[in-house]
Amino acid sequence: MPSVHLVRLAWAVGAVVLLGGCVMGDPPPDPEVQPLEIVAGSSVRPDRPCILNVRSVRAGTHEVVLISESGPARIRIIDSSRRAVFQGRADSHPAKGGGFEGTEGERGSVRVVAGDYQVECSLRDKGTHITKLHVDPARPGFDEQGPE
Repeated sequence: MPSVHLVRLAWAVGAVVLLGGCVMGDPPPDPEVQPLEIVAGSSVRPDRPCILNVRSVRAGTHEVVLISESGPARIRIIDSSRRAVFQGRADSHPAKGGGFEGTEGERGSVRVVAGDYQVECSLRDKGTHITKLHVDPARPGFDEQGPE
């Protein structure tokens, strides 16, 4: 018969494993399908008027979510040949107490291949701002639509 200490140890390990899964949450998405969230005119980071949630992804098809926090914005993803591979709009509305409240704009997806891209946020009365996105080649076992 197992000792009381061994049973307690088994319960403790089980609890840690169970709770660890709850605390850690879902694993991050594969870099070949990592969603791209673009925030134009951030109220939290006014020094960065065009923010991307990641610096790099892998080649593949990515969902794109556009958010504006300072009025109407036009957002484009431009490849190395200066061709827009994605474009959309986002807007915001006045917030109580002044400023704007960010709202989600257009959604879509973009297929990117290995290389460097520019994310361009054009804000009314605030000009055009650019951030960079690097795309690495997809890993073996992935095609450009996801796992094979």
